[in-house]
Amino acid sequence: VYDMGNFGKTTNLTLKSESDESVSFKLQPNGVYGSNYSKIHTGNYEILMDDLSLGNLQVDQGGVYSLIVARDPETNIHRSLTHTLTTPNSVHIFWLLPQIFVITVGEIMFSVTGLEFSYSQAPESMKSVLQAAWLLTTAFGNVIVILVAEAKAFDDRASEFFMFACLMLVDMAIFMFLAWRYTPRVVKREVDMNMNGVTNKNFRRDSD
Repeated sequence: VYDMGNFGKTTNLTLKSESDESVSFKLQPNGVYGSNYSKIHTGNYEILMDDLSLGNLQVDQGGVYSLIVARDPETNIHRSLTHTLTTPNSVHIFWLLPQIFVITVGEIMFSVTGLEFSYSQAPESMKSVLQAAWLLTTAFGNVIVILVAEAKAFDDRASEFFMFACLMLVDMAIFMFLAWRYTPRVVKREVDMNMNGVTNKNFRRDSD
């Protein structure tokens, strides 16, 4: 709330909702005054300066508003002016849950199987190296995201995410081609069937 002054006395500005919930601000008699940002519930509020109604304020989810109260120099009547600093949410936040679920399932299926594949197919002396190389690809992916975001080649986030989706389709096609031509590495394990152990000299039989 911004108070442009010229009220001549200290007044109370109240935002009264339909559910009788109210938020009050104290306006200074002279000079310009600005209050701290306050979190209020969504709904329709009536703007009251003492007992004088200055209009209504509609507060929606996710919106940030700036309320200015001043006296109109032409009509000498108090007026309120509302500026929307942040546009309210047009889509409910719970619509993120299906996307988070799909991303989580995809991450589990891709990362777990990929790490298992790189570990099982690597030679004994290079298992740690291939594990590190697998994680290095994640670092390269993060670098690509940073470069695209800093280049600001797209006007909106939707186009940027669509570009990433197209890159993922290209990656899937490359992986399918490589998997089709790949020959799995067969590991032969030699089992030592020699049952001859070392005689324990400290062992004594009952017959001894």
